[in-house]
Amino acid sequence: MNRVNEEIDGLTDEQLDEAIDRLFDAQPEVLPFLKSFSNRDGRIQELATLLSFFVFKVYETEYPGKAATVKREDLESVLDEAKSWIAELDRPEARDNPPPESEPILMAYLMKNLDTHLNSLDGEARHAGYRQRVLLMMIKTIILALDRAAPFKAFHPIDTPEF
Repeated sequence: MNRVNEEIDGLTDEQLDEAIDRLFDAQPEVLPFLKSFSNRDGRIQELATLLSFFVFKVYETEYPGKAATVKREDLESVLDEAKSWIAELDRPEARDNPPPESEPILMAYLMKNLDTHLNSLDGEARHAGYRQRVLLMMIKTIILALDRAAPFKAFHPIDTPEF
């Protein structure tokens, strides 16, 4: 993840936009999914696009040459699982006993960065909780759909380590 983060940080805005465009050209069902889920909130869509790009780059880095194309059916088939995961995360006791996570390090990293981005939005603190929930749902769905589309099991359920 650090290598992917450094790679992305080293891109100019133009290079990043081109890389994101290439990703979504190769994953034509993902961008419409993100747009439909963002509820016309430009900030949610922008963050979801960037975080999804990061997830796909991590996958490509960890599994070079093992391309997976996420289809609409992949996204639709994992929505209930993602909703259940969010419901588990919403439990008060989840802070001390989080639900099992297939990618605990990646998800912890994404959640930390998501908090940083959402906290930097001026004057919109009242929307931060809603946006975080929607974004986590979207990213969890992308991770599950990518795992389903992979020619092998990319992500394996394991218990979330304590940090």
